[in-house]
Amino acid sequence: MVESLFIILLAASAAGSGLAILRRVGPICTSRAEELTFSIGIGLGGIALVTFFLGLLNLLYTPVFYALILAGLFLGRNELVGLAGRVQGRVIESIPDWKSFYFWIVFLVSIVLFLNLLRALMPAHGAVDPLAYHLALPSIYLAKHHLSFEQTLTGALYPDNIGMLYTLALALRGATLAQAIHWFFGFATVLAICSFCRDYFSIQVGLFAAVIYTLTPVVLFFSPLAYVDVGVGFFQFMAL
Repeated sequence: MVESLFIILLAASAAGSGLAILRRVGPICTSRAEELTFSIGIGLGGIALVTFFLGLLNLLYTPVFYALILAGLFLGRNELVGLAGRVQGRVIESIPDWKSFYFWIVFLVSIVLFLNLLRALMPAHGAVDPLAYHLALPSIYLAKHHLSFEQTLTGALYPDNIGMLYTLALALRGATLAQAIHWFFGFATVLAICSFCRDYFSIQVGLFAAVIYTLTPVVLFFSPLAYVDVGVGFFQFMAL
């Protein structure tokens, strides 16, 4: 379960650094939930880009990744304290009464996310792609300490943005953390869907949309494994 602590640290580092960047851009978010999801997206995207440049500079070493996470926490330390207080208060206010139909929708989504998290915390597994190249390529990068083109792996021809985060995960802990990161993208997408629907429709619509997304078979299958699909879907939704 150490991977759970690592994913919390990574999420905090991403949210804190992402929020620090948002604050410098200006007020573009209309709600706390929207602020949180954009902060996570910007932070994780930033970590992936920094990892890419570290790979170009032959700096793919475990201590460097620890320094990267700590730098994100330090950069967003003040924003994280304020964000935690605002989100906590909002979550408590938003919890529906247990007799409400919507309470059980929230409960259903929470149970599905939790069960998928348990799958993500299992040893690395998957049909083909995760073990063939989503995790294999980052392992090679770490062994060589730089980004290299591997002619024997077809996956080396594909975009590797989420793979940069898997490189960090393998350096810090292992393949299980990579799976947990992909699960976290699904969790973040649920937050983003609820935020979007609340702003443009209603929170009730957001809850229905969240449960539909969470129970979609492809999301159920892919999110706890080290694929890239749910992560790409998160960034596409945030771009929208």
